[in-house]
Amino acid sequence: MRPGCCATLQHPNIPETYDSGRVFGTYFIAMEYIPGRTLKDLITHCRTTVGPVPEPIVLNLAMQLCDALDYAHKRCDEHGRPLGIIHRDVTPANLILAPTGVLSWSTSASRRPGLRRSRASPA
Repeated sequence: MRPGCCATLQHPNIPETYDSGRVFGTYFIAMEYIPGRTLKDLITHCRTTVGPVPEPIVLNLAMQLCDALDYAHKRCDEHGRPLGIIHRDVTPANLILAPTGVLSWSTSASRRPGLRRSRASPA
């Protein structure tokens, strides 16, 4: 991921990125901590207790995710050039549900097209 790429993203469903870089050959991203469980946890809990996640909850979470993805995909730099953000791993395990019901999309797997991953890259 390009350093600073996600630092410009300010959206209620995207955790703030404080810093990113490379230290001793290992890439890192320092992000806002969002307390809560993952969407995967919610799906598993519902499956074992009440069945599928109730439709109103699914629709609300889908709306929040689509809003965050739309915002990120349309984001441009200070010169009006698209940032070209692509998320390569939108999965229930990467979506965090805060106790308030706000869905947070982890941008740690985001990158710009054409950038190669290092073997040290965690994603």
